[in-house]
Amino acid sequence: MAPIVQVTLDPANPIRPNHPFVDLSGVTTSSYLQTWDPFGYDLLGLVYNLVKIFTLDHPFNVVNVPSSSHPSYMSKMECMDFLWCMLHYDIIALREYTNDEVEKLSTLQDEMKMRVNTTHDIIIGLDREKADLKQKVKETTDEADMLINWLTINKVNLSVAMGGNVEDAFECVNEDSQLVMDLLAEDKALEDVMYALDKALQNGVMSYEAYLKQVRILARDQFFVRAKLKKLKGPQIFKFLD
Repeated sequence: MAPIVQVTLDPANPIRPNHPFVDLSGVTTSSYLQTWDPFGYDLLGLVYNLVKIFTLDHPFNVVNVPSSSHPSYMSKMECMDFLWCMLHYDIIALREYTNDEVEKLSTLQDEMKMRVNTTHDIIIGLDREKADLKQKVKETTDEADMLINWLTINKVNLSVAMGGNVEDAFECVNEDSQLVMDLLAEDKALEDVMYALDKALQNGVMSYEAYLKQVRILARDQFFVRAKLKKLKGPQIFKFLD
């Protein structure tokens, strides 16, 4: 059975982490111990081996003393320890590099997920906008069809569509309706004339006496127009005069 080697711990100078031969508890392993043979190995050889591996890589934070052994004079056991030491640090470096790459890939994956979600939201928004536009086009087309049908049924004069009197495009259902439309138009015209007289008075174009005379005449005419409207349609007709 191979002996157990343990380095005495020093709180002031702890063992370096990831040491190839000594763990943080001080337990030591080497090729000599792993291949221990009670008939060919002894404690003197073990001590010699420990000196060699600690010279190669000391477990404490001290400056290593270069080994005086030339590579061509190294024993098989020393070569195995040297190779294991190199491989150990190569594995650690590779592990750190792999961890860094995994972290970068994880970050990239999260970023790609965010981009995918953003793109998905944009596509959903565009689909909704497309559906809204289709609905608006349908509504506009339906309204255009209704207008075309109305124009066809009522046979509106081409002159109206080309800039004639818009009123000619509408046909009253009876004489009273036609009279109401005429009276509303007359009332509107009287309002426009009185507004023009107000402006003329403000600008000094018309004297105050002439202004009062014309306003009295127009007000009298408007009174009779509105009396006729009230008689035909009642007081509610005046909401069209606002």
